[in-house]
Amino acid sequence: MSEWEGKSKGNATGYKIFIALINFFGLNTAYLILNFVALYFFLFSLKSKKYILWYFRNIHQFSYWKSQKYTFKNFYAIGVSILDKVALLSGNDPKFSFDFDGEKHFHQLAQEGNGGIIVGAHIGNWEIAGQLMSRIDIKVNIVMKLNEDEAINEVIEKAVHLKQMNIINITDDFSYLIKIKKALDKNEFVILHGDRFVDDSNIAELDFMGHKADFPMGPFLLALKFRKPITFAFAMKESNKHYHFYATKPISNLKRTNPKELNEKTIELMNDYTLALKKMLHKYPEQWFNYYKFWK
Repeated sequence: MSEWEGKSKGNATGYKIFIALINFFGLNTAYLILNFVALYFFLFSLKSKKYILWYFRNIHQFSYWKSQKYTFKNFYAIGVSILDKVALLSGNDPKFSFDFDGEKHFHQLAQEGNGGIIVGAHIGNWEIAGQLMSRIDIKVNIVMKLNEDEAINEVIEKAVHLKQMNIINITDDFSYLIKIKKALDKNEFVILHGDRFVDDSNIAELDFMGHKADFPMGPFLLALKFRKPITFAFAMKESNKHYHFYATKPISNLKRTNPKELNEKTIELMNDYTLALKKMLHKYPEQWFNYYKFWK
């Protein structure tokens, strides 16, 4: 079983520093200083480094030195994703530019009025992807686990003024499922991640990039049980101020089935998802942000 503990790295002081840097010196200066932060994690965050090195060596088959290089790039990339999130959501106008592949699918879903389920992953910058949903004339709900350090949450809350989405917090009592159902009943968009799961979740073991890994069945079961169209979306960083947004063609006309067929259809959707995820990781290998034993 994957060993994600439901927490991300970072501390409130670090967030405060980067917010101050963006406010007073701009994003480019923060990028520059981030190199030293990434170097620190590269040298001293040995557990995370072990898993990322394994990923580059065994999943992408990189050489030893290329894997070391990409591990540093990975630590830098996750720092950039945090900086960009803060800069965009705090209204500092970072002037990002975007390419859009598949945005038309969301406009089509919005016009059809049945809502939909959007499945992302901990790659690229999912917060940026969520913000891009504000271009669509429909309410968007992001399902996520808010169990970071409370001080970090407080810092982020103070920095963020442009809230255009609703957050559904994943709780231990599964009450969040009621909120998801209400959002889907209202024909809204619900964004979930398909690459991590919490304890007691329904999971399935899949072949993913040459190795076995567990994936949550929940997002895909929801699409089938509520008969909602499902699409896979990612926002990938391509240069300092440029992102590329990808969305797959929605899988629609899903029907309710008996328990056996439900499981089979769920696995089919999950395999479609992992195929889309695989394409992204081959193109952007350094933007994989799962710092735990993901593969078996």
